[in-house]
Amino acid sequence: VGGRCHTRRGDFADEQIVERGGEYIDQWQVSIQQLAAELGLQFDNLTAAEVPGTEQFLYFNGAPYSFAELVTDFEQVFDQIQADALAAGFPTLYNHYTERGFELDHMSISDYINTYVPGGITSRFGKYLDILFNNFLSSESSDTSSLYLVYALSFGLIEFGEQFHVHGGNDQIPKRLKKRLHGQIVTETRLIGIKEKEN
Repeated sequence: VGGRCHTRRGDFADEQIVERGGEYIDQWQVSIQQLAAELGLQFDNLTAAEVPGTEQFLYFNGAPYSFAELVTDFEQVFDQIQADALAAGFPTLYNHYTERGFELDHMSISDYINTYVPGGITSRFGKYLDILFNNFLSSESSDTSSLYLVYALSFGLIEFGEQFHVHGGNDQIPKRLKKRLHGQIVTETRLIGIKEKEN
């Protein structure tokens, strides 16, 4: 059991671990925080562990990419994203949409980046957006509607608050759930549906 949560142990000194997916828990992911607490697990607060004055940065094209640089690059496309969000309206549905909403829904995130971000998907900001939405949506940017990007960035739907990590490894969540559900989990089969019982 585990799915995306797989923790490797024994590779590094001092019992350090490596998460191979599903590593961080955002501040707003309350359900998983409550589940971990119910299972008796503790969190490492990554923000609290940082030295005061620590500045986050990314690393693209072999060089650091500061938050200030990212903001500057975002400002270059902000007006376009805002204009597109306004023109698309919200929500965009299969039976209710504007002309721009239809266009954006039929344009991939990759195409949007290549059209509106200076330097396209090969620029630092273009790569950042590609990776951000690939991770956020678990879907390739080339296969995903650009409406996700437009709505998320104009309405602030993406929050960057990966603050928590389960102390000792995130794979403890599915392992402890398996213990609690002893005999109820069938492995080596495909889940095709979930039905809620009345009780």
